[in-house]
Amino acid sequence: MPLGIISALKNNKLPDHVSRIIALTGYSTPSYWFGFMLQLVFFYYFRLWGLPNLPSSGASGMEGAVSWVTGMPVLDGLIAGNVQYTLDALRHLILPATSLAFISLGFLARIVRASMLEVMRQDYITLARSKGLRERVVIYRHALKNALIPAVTLAGIFFAWLLGGALITEFVFAWPGVGQLSLQAVSQGDSNFLLLYTLVIAAIIVIANLVVDIAYIFLDPRIKY
Repeated sequence: MPLGIISALKNNKLPDHVSRIIALTGYSTPSYWFGFMLQLVFFYYFRLWGLPNLPSSGASGMEGAVSWVTGMPVLDGLIAGNVQYTLDALRHLILPATSLAFISLGFLARIVRASMLEVMRQDYITLARSKGLRERVVIYRHALKNALIPAVTLAGIFFAWLLGGALITEFVFAWPGVGQLSLQAVSQGDSNFLLLYTLVIAAIIVIANLVVDIAYIFLDPRIKY
């Protein structure tokens, strides 16, 4: 979102061009290829050069060190009070989280940029400036709230997608998530799991849309339900 805001405020200037290149790269790059590149650089080459490297696969390198309560290694490590296990789980999160974030970054940055450019041309922005308000107040108090409505909608979709399981990223990084389980269920013909998975995904999407609709009220008081 900051990338899209900077791009809109510096329209057709160097920051805008750099931002658009990053956004274009983000939504044009296949997630599996970007994941492999992260593994190649930050695991293989860093290890080859003798530099501190990041784990390339798995949820933790200390399997069995703590009992699984939630199924999420970071939370399980915190619950068990095992600091070393928690830090190891966080290290394993860096590459897959970066891969997912970079892919969604491009879409959000473009949406925020387009919304900000449209809002900044509105009459109430001109009026706010003519009243002598500081540019920072005009941008963040008046323009940004209205510009964030499309971005919040897209963020809700991304959030539901992430909770439902980022199948390709989980496969590339051998992450034991629900996406991997759904892939195994398809190959094994486990219809019971697939039915449950579909039901959970539908519930997540409904809840995410509900949260987005509620967020609209705080962003734009004119919206009533």
